[in-house]
Formats: sequence, structure tokens, C-alpha cells
Amino acid sequence: MAEYGKKPWNQSRRRCINRWKLKSDQGLFNLADSRGLPNVIRTGKAEFYPVITDEMLVAASVTKRQLTLLRSLGVFSAIIVPIFSQGKVIGGITLVNAESKRRFLHTDFVMIKELGSRLSLAIDNARLYKEAQDAVAVRDEFISVASHELNTPVTSLKVYNQVLIQQAREKGDTTLENICLKWMIK
Repeated sequence: MAEYGKKPWNQSRRRCINRWKLKSDQGLFNLADSRGLPNVIRTGKAEFYPVITDEMLVAASVTKRQLTLLRSLGVFSAIIVPIFSQGKVIGGITLVNAESKRRFLHTDFVMIKELGSRLSLAIDNARLYKEAQDAVAVRDEFISVASHELNTPVTSLKVYNQVLIQQAREKGDTTLENICLKWMIK
């Protein structure tokens, strides 16, 4: 995992980030926050931070350890966009520029919002495709069962007709035999 065009992240930062889990039950992620990913998830509106100040890092951190981590990452700029499915927010994409001192521009923000829209569309398309595949499977199962059920009585009637023909022949009843033969032809 490396930042584009920069040296690989050092192992201690990677381990620290992996341990920093955003779980509300641990008190590390407050869904009532008025900015950041919680706000984007709650409101469905993207956020753009072309410049992130130390005051913003202090306000966003719940613990001193988080603040130390954010400062050590050298966070300079961020974009957060919502991901939708069926018209409801199901998550978000957070992009952060750190160490490179490059700041996101408004054009980056527009492009990332479009990426979020396309990702939302892809998620909905995948769900619809799965639902269509499930509907086809149900249809195929129904046709299979219906076909079997429709063939069963016809097969029984054909067997019964053959028995009647045989009995008519044994008795010499040509009228019954002719009627049964005509039915078989139809």
C-alpha cells in the first residue's frame, strides 16, 4: 500500500491505521458528528475540504491517539462522497491527500462525486441483475413443475386409452376401438 508517486508507508503507520477501527460501539465513530463521513452518511451530501487545519484534526479526533495518528499522517485535504443504493445512503468514499502536500481541487471534487454516482449505479445494477437471475430461476422451476404436472394426466389418459383399445379388440368391439384410436391420433 503506497501513496501514488511517493515512498511506501512505513509499517508502524500501517499497523496503527489497521488497528484504528471506526466502530461506534468503541466510541471511535460518532454518527451524530456534524462533519465528515458520519454527516455524509446521515445527510447524503458530499463534503469537500481543500485545506485541513490542525483545529479540524483536533475537532475530528475522539482520542489523543487518533489525533496523534492524524497528525503523523500529514493530512492536508479530503473529499467525502456518499454511496447510494435504492435511493438510500449505504456508505461513503473518503479520499485524503497526505504527505504529498497536494490539495484537492474543485475539479477533483466534481470527479469524485461522479465516481460516487457511478459506483451507486453499479451497485443498483448488480442488485437488479441478481434479482433478474433469481426471477429466471423461479420461472424455470415453475415451468419444469408445470410441464411435469401437465404431462402426468395426459400420460395417464394415453395409458388408459391403450387399455380400452386392447379390451375392445379382445371383445371384438370395433366401434369402441375406432373411437379410442381416433382420440389417440388427435
